[in-house]
Amino acid sequence: TTFYFTLKFKRQPVEQEKNLSFSERISKLKVLVVDDSKLSLNIVGKILDSFGYESVLLQHPEKALDFLGKNAIDLVITDLYMPKINGLKLSATIKQRWPDIPIIMLTGFGQDTEKKKAKRIGISNFLTKPVSMALLFDSIKYTFGEKKEDTQILDDDVGYYQKLQGIKVLLAEDNKVNQALAKAVLSKVGIRIDVANNGREAVEAVLRTEYAAVLMDMQMPEMDGYEATREIRKNPMFAKLPIIAMTANAMKGDEEKCLEAGMDGYVTKPIKQDVLFKTLWNKLEISNEIAEESSSDPVPELDGTPVPE
Repeated sequence: TTFYFTLKFKRQPVEQEKNLSFSERISKLKVLVVDDSKLSLNIVGKILDSFGYESVLLQHPEKALDFLGKNAIDLVITDLYMPKINGLKLSATIKQRWPDIPIIMLTGFGQDTEKKKAKRIGISNFLTKPVSMALLFDSIKYTFGEKKEDTQILDDDVGYYQKLQGIKVLLAEDNKVNQALAKAVLSKVGIRIDVANNGREAVEAVLRTEYAAVLMDMQMPEMDGYEATREIRKNPMFAKLPIIAMTANAMKGDEEKCLEAGMDGYVTKPIKQDVLFKTLWNKLEISNEIAEESSSDPVPELDGTPVPE
C-alpha cells in the first residue's frame, strides 16, 4: 500500500532552539568518515555539513588508509563492523601511522569488550547508532577537550552500559517482534530479561521474582499495562519498584495517564536505546536513593513492649 499525506508545522520559537556552536579552534575541521553502510555514511555526512565541516565519505576502509597517506585530516569517524578491515583494525593502523589524529567510533551493537579494545587503541569516543546531531556535536567537543552540552554520550566513562550490567528486568509486551527488539537492545548491555506476554502474566511474575524494574507495554490482552500497574502497586512491597511505560501512544495526556496509573517513567515507541537506558538508570537511581534513606532511618529504642511477629 502506498499513501501520501501533508503535514504543516510551525517553526519552534528561536529562544527554544539549542545553539550548537563550536569554538574557533574547532570550527573548521576536515573529517574523514568511513562506513560500509551508504545510508549511515550519508547521514553522518549531512550532520557534518550542517556543522560547516568539510567531510570526505568512504565506504571502503582500505581506501581510507590511502587517503590519509595523501591528505591532511583533523578527525576520523569510523564504523566498527565492516568487511575485510573492521573499525578496530583500521583505527589501530591509523594510530600507529598518524597517532595525533583523533578517532570517533560508531556502532549499532556496542559491546563492553570492544569498547575496552577501542579505548586501549586510543579511540576518543564510542557512540551507538543512530547518531543524532546533538550527540555527534557533544562527541566532537568532548574529543577535542571542550565542554560538553547537556546531551549524554554513551562511552565508557559517562554512559549507562556498565551501570546497568547484570540487573534483572521484566518486559511486559505481547508483540513478538517488539519482544525480540527490546531483548536485543537490553541484552547487549548485560541486562537480564524475563518476558510477560500480557499484564496478568506481568503481575504474576513480579510476585514470583525480584526485578530491578518493569518495562510495561500499555495495550495488551487479558490485562493492559494500566491495570497491571495498579495491581502491582496494591502490594506495599512494590510501592517503589520502577515501572516504565513503553507505548506507541504519544498524544497529549498519555504520559499523565501512565503516571496516574502508578508508573514512574514513560518512553515512546519506536524505542530510542539511549533514551531507554537513561530513563531506566534514572528511575533505578531514585529507587536506590529512597531505599538507602529508608535503611538509614534511626532504629527506635525498645521500651520493653513485645515486638509483634
